[in-house]
Amino acid sequence: MRSPCWVPGGDPAVLDEYLADYESRKGPVSESARQRARQVFDEVFAEEAEWPAAG
Repeated sequence: MRSPCWVPGGDPAVLDEYLADYESRKGPVSESARQRARQVFDEVFAEEAEWPAAG
């Protein structure tokens, strides 16, 4: 199931696809690990908005 969250500059579907692939290769991912992955994903794309544009 895809998360309803929206991340500026990031597509949460990418994380969902990564987790699904990981689970197919390595086994289930705990809910706490999923939440932590989403938190990191959100933080990375939130910081991206603060990066200066390449000149």
